[in-house]
Amino acid sequence: MSTYPPQPPKEVYREVCEHFGELMVPEGFRYLRSGPNLKRLDGRFGAIIGFGTSHYNQAGEYVCFEVFCGVFSPEFQKFSKKLLPNVWSDRIMSANLGNYNEPTNYVRYDVADPAKRELVITSAISDMKENFYPIYERFQNLNELIPFLVENDLLNLQLDRKLMFLACFGSTELCKKAAIHALKKHPQCHEIYRVKYEEYKSRDTFQQTFRPSNYGDAIAYYARLFDFGDLSSCVM
Repeated sequence: MSTYPPQPPKEVYREVCEHFGELMVPEGFRYLRSGPNLKRLDGRFGAIIGFGTSHYNQAGEYVCFEVFCGVFSPEFQKFSKKLLPNVWSDRIMSANLGNYNEPTNYVRYDVADPAKRELVITSAISDMKENFYPIYERFQNLNELIPFLVENDLLNLQLDRKLMFLACFGSTELCKKAAIHALKKHPQCHEIYRVKYEEYKSRDTFQQTFRPSNYGDAIAYYARLFDFGDLSSCVM
């Protein structure tokens, strides 16, 4: 049985989010209660920290606290919405904090015990600085990041977002090169690519209603979106 005071989980969660936000103010973040989340903008890119909890919380026994970290860009949103007005947001990448460390591991913190709560929060912040910050900082140097992304993956940056990122901050030619490289790297997606490429040929509304869900799908999607032509011949 629990020895913790039976404080309502929603109240614990709210207090933890607010205290987390207070501790991040010196890092340049602004706390938004409506999220709740934290935002910081550094030029063309910003960091966003969101929180989550669980329906399975038990007062005095277990209160789940999750941290999600992401990268956003108003410029990215403006560019992508011109092409896909009903699909895209300003978010380039976002994931549970535990997924920014390899091997990835979805992390849920227990903040039920008031005696350990401060330690749990500071531990989460330490994890964020160690694992998320280095990835976020890479967006401050596009001269290095863009060529890297053409032939490499970045943890938690999904292929469809990567291709849109390259088109936005690099060029559609770099986006095409990255799409070809991904198709070569993942031969198991060739069949899906060919099916989807033909499917998108006759789908007039795909730009406004759909977001690709896997590698083959994403490559076919962008081949149509940017008129790359059929990329199958590039991987033969």
